[in-house]
Amino acid sequence: MLPCPSTNRSILTDDRYGFEPVLEGHRLLVCLKRGKVTLYTRYGHDCTSQYPELCNVPVDDDVILDGEV
Repeated sequence: MLPCPSTNRSILTDDRYGFEPVLEGHRLLVCLKRGKVTLYTRYGHDCTSQYPELCNVPVDDDVILDGEV
């Protein structure tokens, strides 16, 4: 899901909400299926060739990992 702007500024001073700093990285989905790793951007573009060091996922089962690089 992509973030969207809000006009509700009252949440900035409400103690019920927490905030996380923006790290300015790239959000990726790492998909391991039948032993093959494919990396996707949040827009669904294949970017596997840009991050060859991430293609050695140390898991045995099929998995999808969501994170920031």
